[in-house]
Amino acid sequence: MTTAEFRQVGERFEAKVTGHAGYNRNGPDIVCSACSMLSCTLLQCMMEEEAAGGLSEFHQSARDASVYLLAAAQPSAQARVEATFHTIISGFALLARDYPEHVRLHLLF
Repeated sequence: MTTAEFRQVGERFEAKVTGHAGYNRNGPDIVCSACSMLSCTLLQCMMEEEAAGGLSEFHQSARDASVYLLAAAQPSAQARVEATFHTIISGFALLARDYPEHVRLHLLF
């Protein structure tokens, strides 16, 4: 089971994705791949935002079956960061809807 947890408090955005979906234990796991792609996309977007000066704080870790990131947006980047997070959340919501035994989504807003 992959669990994706998202939180927003003001300009601070947090994401934590853990676990393996376990959709196909004997071969390629398309659900786990989709979760990984969404997680990596969010991480890449926030690294680019940091490089552009849009974040006042950024922490991230990615290893094995776990991704964590915290991003605090500068006022000028708030809308972009929020839109990016909500786009990724939409992807996880689709996976949780279509594969409820393999993906769980928690929104802590």
